[in-house]
Amino acid sequence: MSDGHRRVRVDSVTKLFPNAQGGTFTALQDVTFDVGDFEFLSIIGPSGSGKTTLLRILGGLEFPEHGAVVIDEAEVRGPGRERAIVFQDFALLPWRSVLGNVVFPLELRRVAKGERDRRAHEAITLVGLAGFEDYYPNMLSGGMQQRVGLARALAVEPEVLLMDEPFGALDAQTRTVLQDELLQIWERDRKTVVFVTHDMAEAVFLSDRVLILSANPGTVHRVVTVELPRPRLDELRRTAEFADLVGDVWETLQTLTR
Repeated sequence: MSDGHRRVRVDSVTKLFPNAQGGTFTALQDVTFDVGDFEFLSIIGPSGSGKTTLLRILGGLEFPEHGAVVIDEAEVRGPGRERAIVFQDFALLPWRSVLGNVVFPLELRRVAKGERDRRAHEAITLVGLAGFEDYYPNMLSGGMQQRVGLARALAVEPEVLLMDEPFGALDAQTRTVLQDELLQIWERDRKTVVFVTHDMAEAVFLSDRVLILSANPGTVHRVVTVELPRPRLDELRRTAEFADLVGDVWETLQTLTR
């Protein structure tokens, strides 16, 4: 898949929303950080810290009042071919099969049929759904539906993958399995990933760094570097080093909610 070299820079981003009183409230204020080539960065923070809003700005679905997002020196002014988003709610088209859902964004991009079928089948195989191409969303478990969402994002061969709590609606066992599978895919096909989550252990297990936002307004409170070896296997979750890092993130979040 893609061999792009994307670097993301978020520069002094401030986002306002209207409030019920006819004024505005500040969802994000002066948020600044970088994401390096092929880095896996997770964003975590209390409720109301603007995690999803920030990801939508990175995806070009929302626009800041001040500041900018820059990818390889080009300012983000809307959705772009170098980015793909995986949402929490799967967002599958119920009248389309697994294959139909995965090829859909390629159809929108007017990719030739042979090429889009090749990419779709490759992505479906990569997420472990080979043999399910003709199934419809209502025939699939939640974990399988999220695999379709991931395959759809991978099929467009993005250089930056944006993920908004993609495993948040899944049970704990399925969530752990998909975390492991996501890392295997990332090890095979390195992309720059920005991953929003509310799960501290998930953030630490997946990431090179964990960015912690404070709330009301959302600002960058702290960035935790995760110096754990890769590739990361399930056994890592039971080590003292992993527990210490998760505890460090927990303590930081606790200070933000007191």
